[in-house]
Formats: sequence, structure tokens, C-alpha cells
Amino acid sequence: MLLRDCCPSLLPSQFDAASRAHQEALRIAIRLGSAFGQSIAVGNLGMVASQQGDLATAKACLDQHLSLVRAMKDKNAESHACQQLGTLANAAGDFAGAAKYFEQARRVAQQAGSKGLSKTAAIKLGVAQGNLHYQQFMSDKARTVSRHRGARASALQGAGSGVVASRGSAAGSGGGSG
Repeated sequence: MLLRDCCPSLLPSQFDAASRAHQEALRIAIRLGSAFGQSIAVGNLGMVASQQGDLATAKACLDQHLSLVRAMKDKNAESHACQQLGTLANAAGDFAGAAKYFEQARRVAQQAGSKGLSKTAAIKLGVAQGNLHYQQFMSDKARTVSRHRGARASALQGAGSGVVASRGSAAGSGGGSG
């Protein structure tokens, strides 16, 4: 669920203002050479883009955020970034990708000794895997229904043409004997 969906009182101009503020923060962090500041600003830009439904920009920003926190060797921030990317992938319907991000988040959180982050990532991993299994189940079900409909249509079509031929033959036979 996106923030804009549950809080309709937020206006597009508020998202725009937030985006501009984070862009300015990013410019300042770059000018100061602060990887920490850059990671926060670009991560926040990703979250704003995500809330606006711009998943491509959100992913690009969050990928950059992940790169920066990995370079800083901040395991907790890395786990959070992986979870954010997993949530984004889940929202985009990429459940396999989401599961990979959540697994990375869980592993990194365990390395950091962060039980809370690890548990949260494990729960989100379970949800993504459940979504993936459900998607596969529904896809298999759709293929089965499609196959049955195709077979039934072929059978009906074959039976229908046989009935027409039988009627034609019967009519022809009846007309010749009379």
C-alpha cells in the first residue's frame, strides 16, 4: 500500500516539495562529499518516488542508496535498503525478485546481529514466497482452464461438423430414395 492511497489528504504538491527538499539535500551532500548524507537523501528520494507510484525512479534511487550503504559497510542500513527494494519489487509483482531482496536483508541483518531486522525480513520473505507460489498456482490454473476450453472447443467443433455432415447425408439419402 502506498502512502498516497491511505492518506489522500497529501497533495501532489507536498510530494513535489518533499522531492525538491531531498534533491537539495543530495546536492549539498555531494558538494560536502558526505556518502552518509547522499545515502539518506537518495534513499528518501526513492521513497518519495515510490509513494508517487514512480517505481522506475524509486528503484534507481534505492539501488544507489544500497550501493552507498554497502560502501559505508553499514549492515543495518543495508538490510533496510534490501527490504525497501524487496517491498518495491513485491509492489511491482516481481515476487521472485522481492524474495531475493528479503533473503539478502535477512542474511545481512543476521550478520549485523540485528534480531529485529532479521525477523522482519524473514516475515517479508515469507510473504514474497507466498505471493510467488500463489502467482505460480494461478498461472498453472489458467493454463489448465485454457487447455480444457481449447479441448472442449475442439470437441464441440468436431461434433458440430459431424452433425452437419450427418444431416446432409441423411437429407441426401432420403431425397435419393423417394
